[in-house]
Amino acid sequence: MANPSHLETVNPLVIGKTRAKQYYSNDVERMKNMGVLIHGDGNFARQGVVYETRHLSALPNYTTGGTIHVVFNNQVAFTTDPKAGRSSQYSTDVAKALNAPIFHLNGDDVEATVHVCELAAECRQTFHSYVVVDLVCYRRFGHNEIDEPSFTQPKMYKVICNHPSTLEIYQKKLLELGEITQEDIDKIQKKVTSILNNEILPSKDYVPQRRDWLSTYWSGFKSPEQLSRIWNTGVKPEILKSVGKAITVLPENFTQVLP
Repeated sequence: MANPSHLETVNPLVIGKTRAKQYYSNDVERMKNMGVLIHGDGNFARQGVVYETRHLSALPNYTTGGTIHVVFNNQVAFTTDPKAGRSSQYSTDVAKALNAPIFHLNGDDVEATVHVCELAAECRQTFHSYVVVDLVCYRRFGHNEIDEPSFTQPKMYKVICNHPSTLEIYQKKLLELGEITQEDIDKIQKKVTSILNNEILPSKDYVPQRRDWLSTYWSGFKSPEQLSRIWNTGVKPEILKSVGKAITVLPENFTQVLP
């Protein structure tokens, strides 16, 4: 689903859509439809809507049979060191409130990442609980175009600038093991780059359609504007005045007012 910002408002929407898909596909066991939510470390630890969504997750009328939460932990959120941003050691410690399994892994280890994500999916399918994957990594560039991270975390970004990318690390590992040749790597890179370039071209002329986001199941529902025109919820001014007077005038036999 489209996520409007880092404020995590998309969380309950994803859970609601997952629940709706389970309902309409008669997924009683909740094995065919699953939600996956992606967070930042700062968002996961500090945005209230994330915590609220998790605490609804096991209630009969809200449950979807478990959700996988992937935390891209760049260790500084926007520009805040962990010791200045939360009271716990890990940004995912809030998940302990519901005894959810939490996997901490090195984002530079590609194969471990794949293995843990598969394990998280198996845990969800087996135990029907939500699972957290804490992908400890880093953000090479700033939070946005005007952010210069070397101003706020100079020591950390000095290390990052000299650190090889995840792709470079994995390529080197495969070459040393003899699992792949440089020619194979070049072919894969050329193929992926070609796919990305071909996919981005149509996006320049893309015009979003309402049906892209709203399911046909909503077609029979009236909008809030329509409902407010149909249902008259107003009362006469005389009634409001009478109620207002009744709740602000003391009874005659009431003799003591406490401060």
